[in-house]
Amino acid sequence: SGIIKKHFPSVKIIKGPGNWWWTRSMCEGVKYALENGEKTDYVLTMNNDCYFNTNYLKNIVDGNKKFPGSITGSLIVSAENPKKVIDAGILINWKTATIFGVTEKVSDNLKFFTDREFIFDFDTLPGKGTLVPFEVFEKIGNFNFRMLPHYIGDYEFFCRAKRRGFKLTITSKAKL
Repeated sequence: SGIIKKHFPSVKIIKGPGNWWWTRSMCEGVKYALENGEKTDYVLTMNNDCYFNTNYLKNIVDGNKKFPGSITGSLIVSAENPKKVIDAGILINWKTATIFGVTEKVSDNLKFFTDREFIFDFDTLPGKGTLVPFEVFEKIGNFNFRMLPHYIGDYEFFCRAKRRGFKLTITSKAKL
């Protein structure tokens, strides 16, 4: 945190006791953002092992603005092979409680996805690289760390948002 304070003194660091895991950490960050932001702001969920280019934020916000009231995810590519897509939305077989990535069922080729500016028709999104308008939290609440402290807390949140009428999209122009 010393490096962040030195280079980015306006960044607020929220420290937990060490047992928050992913979902509680996201929940606490969202609470802070909602208390200190504007009604028209967003939360960008991100994992610490992701990186992106300088146009990323502009691209994901522009993509979200094309579908007002939507939640916009990123096209997630392999660091070792950037032509291979490793995440482009999640499909769920509710009868068997099986989770699949769109890339497992459709394609993992980057060109397949970049030929389309937007990807739809999936059940949920990952918590890395997803832009969530404040209005989503106001309507459905926050991430549920009590039920899912770490794994699939993101999937549950975005499934809940979809059930409440928010469109889930991915823009191929925002790559992680």
